[in-house]
Amino acid sequence: MNKKYIIDASRTDLDSYKDTLNRLDELTFSSVSFLLEDIESSCKELDDLKKFLFYGKGDDNKKTIKSKSLFNDNQARLLHSLIGIITEAGELCNQALNVLKEKNIDLVNILEEFGDIAWYQAIGVKAIKLEDINIDTDFLKKNIEKLKARYPVKFTEHHALNRDLKKERKILEG
Repeated sequence: MNKKYIIDASRTDLDSYKDTLNRLDELTFSSVSFLLEDIESSCKELDDLKKFLFYGKGDDNKKTIKSKSLFNDNQARLLHSLIGIITEAGELCNQALNVLKEKNIDLVNILEEFGDIAWYQAIGVKAIKLEDINIDTDFLKKNIEKLKARYPVKFTEHHALNRDLKKERKILEG
């Protein structure tokens, strides 16, 4: 991810998280913690399935499922990519919980998971046969164009909640 993308993405970020912090009362904190823990747990189960499907590691009980493959190589690669991104995001739930609980944040782990997500994105791009696409200049540029259409001047809650999905899709397909 290049510096220009980070700068462009910052344009559509909140100016301040003060209102967010004010809304994070005890009930919300408890709910968010519970959801993150639940997501993290579900992602660990999905990760076990990923390891069985793609790496041949895991529970012998899963091997009793006999069915002929419904996927071709690229579909399997895309599935690996998508499940991988989900499971890496699940691993980041632990760091989000650390933030909420004011525990130590492991920046090395966060960057590792970001890197793993980038790897899974790369194999996903390969699976959908877009190897010639330049992620930094093509894909991410379209994403910023979409966000600029959503937030013409800067991020607002109104624009976040009232999106023109047809317009955004047209930008992404263009």
